[in-house]
Amino acid sequence: MKKVIVFTIVLMMACSIFAASSWSSTKPDTSTGTGVAPSQIVELVIDENIYSYNVGFSTDGIKAEEDIGKTTMKLSDDKTVAEGASDLFVWWDIFTSKKFQVSIKTSGALTQINPTEVGNPAKIDFTVDGEIQTGEKKPETGGADAIDITSVTSGTGAGDAEMVFLSSSDSTVAQNFKGSQKLTIKTVADALSNKPEDTYQATLTITVSSGV
Repeated sequence: MKKVIVFTIVLMMACSIFAASSWSSTKPDTSTGTGVAPSQIVELVIDENIYSYNVGFSTDGIKAEEDIGKTTMKLSDDKTVAEGASDLFVWWDIFTSKKFQVSIKTSGALTQINPTEVGNPAKIDFTVDGEIQTGEKKPETGGADAIDITSVTSGTGAGDAEMVFLSSSDSTVAQNFKGSQKLTIKTVADALSNKPEDTYQATLTITVSSGV
């Protein structure tokens, strides 16, 4: 059931029984005038239109004003693993009284773009670990958990490719959830062995579900 919260503010110039928009007197001495003192009702209705759900990726933990482009990975010195070459954050700024969940998932492993065999691309599994940054706004009804997911190739690998990292239960008032996580993206051990030279890609996606 939708909750509608109504705040009513009544501003009155003097106590009166009936509201009136204007009053006048022809007598110079207005203290002896008769009539109804002017009053005006000012009303504010707060409903679900005030709720907002803002989430995304950025390079500094706050909303990006433009596309941040692809997140590239670089090889370690011993060429055994690859890791994100630049900072990547997940950020959120949510204002609501409704129950909600925010999840992150991978499209799968890093997948070869130009395989020599059609329909049989090479794949490289990777992990995504998050570190919640200081200053998070975390009301009593919920908050964030550190992201911890692993892509899973068909028939190999282990882990969970999707995770709910931010959630809240219903509240009687709207609350603000705000914060960010710095992500560490890294290929799993031995995942680069015997992989052909090519470009490999995967996609991270954030999903917001309200009222679930």
